[in-house]
This record gives sequence, C-alpha cells and structure tokens, in this order.
Amino acid sequence: MSEKSHAPGDGHRPAESSRQLEPLTPSDGVELYFDTKSAELADKTLQNYRYRLNKFLDWCEEQEIENLNTLTGRDLHLYRSWRTQDVAVVTLKHELRTLKTFLEFCASVDAVEQGLREQVLLPETSDADESKDIHIEVERAERILDYLNRFQYASREHVVFSILWHTGMRLGTLRGLDLGDFDADEPCLEVRHRPETDTPLKNAEKAERSIYVGDHYRAVLRDYI
Repeated sequence: MSEKSHAPGDGHRPAESSRQLEPLTPSDGVELYFDTKSAELADKTLQNYRYRLNKFLDWCEEQEIENLNTLTGRDLHLYRSWRTQDVAVVTLKHELRTLKTFLEFCASVDAVEQGLREQVLLPETSDADESKDIHIEVERAERILDYLNRFQYASREHVVFSILWHTGMRLGTLRGLDLGDFDADEPCLEVRHRPETDTPLKNAEKAERSIYVGDHYRAVLRDYI
C-alpha cells in the first residue's frame, strides 16, 4: 500500500534541514575569533588564547586541514593526543578549554557543526596538578634580600624582589605600579586597574586595593624613588 502524501496545511511539516556550513580556513577562523573577542578580553588573556590556538593551527597545517567544515570528533581526539606528548596535564586542560570556546564561536558563524565543542574531552586534574609547586625557599629569599640590601640597596632589582617577597602580589600587578602609587605617609602601595595605560589588573576593579608596607620596605621604596 502506498504512503499518502501530505498536502501543505494538513498539519505536517518536513524536517528542518541542517544549517549550511560556510567554508573557513583555520587561520581565518582564529583571526575572526580574535576580532570578535578583542574588546571583551584583557590583553594578557588574548595573548594566552592566541598562543594556545596557534598550537591548534600548527596541528591543522601538519594534518593539511584547510577547511574548518571538515573537523570531526575524531580529529579533536587526535589533536588532544598530539598535544599530550608535549605538555603537562594542566596546560593541556587550559588549551582544550580555549579550543572549546573557539569551536563554540565557529559554530555561531557556521564554520563547524553545532555541538562539536562537546566532543573536546578535558583531562581530569587533581588539586595538586592545578597548583604550581615552583617556589623559592625562605632561606634562599632571605639570602637574596640580604645581598641586595648590602650591595644593591634601593636598586630596581632590590625594589622588585622586596615587593614580590613582602606582598606576594602577581607580576602583572607589580608591573602596573606607578611612582604615585606609593604613599610613604600611610605607608602603603595603591594597586589600581588602569587598562588605558596598558597596565590592567587580572580581575579589573575588583582587584584594586591598598597594601601595607613595613618600615624597612618603606625606606627602600622611598630611597629608590
């Protein structure tokens, strides 16, 4: 018995066709992604993302992948295996997270299939993996400070090492300090978010604060200035 055909308006609709993918090379896709993200992310974050995605571009070139439309879950697994050979598990996790974000963007511009990002499997990490175990021993830091205090007093090196050791602040935070951020009367360092001078803080205005400086370090900073 033959099937009945459904006339228009009888309550039946044909299944929606999948969205048509538009050809896009991996390198053009990455540049389009950064054109979109440049106004949203801090320069340091953009730099990290670009480094991570450059690794993906290297792999695409090695595999002769010239169109993002052709990417499959198997390709993403092969890329993950390729990077596993060269980086620690935490680094791999960060790189794959960035790749997932990139693939989500690619899906929004019809360069890859919707949901492809879900096929990027992140490795499991422990708290020990996530924390950095590289540090300077207290005894060594004290010897360095003693040397600087005796032979390079109030030098740039003395000030940089003293602030980092005394406050534990990030390198990016230290880089953003201006001479006017030191108040010798309080005494304290005023940490401020200043993206307009290319010295942003990682957590923007939320990271702004005043950091107390002890008498010895106050003298070092004052003499340096």
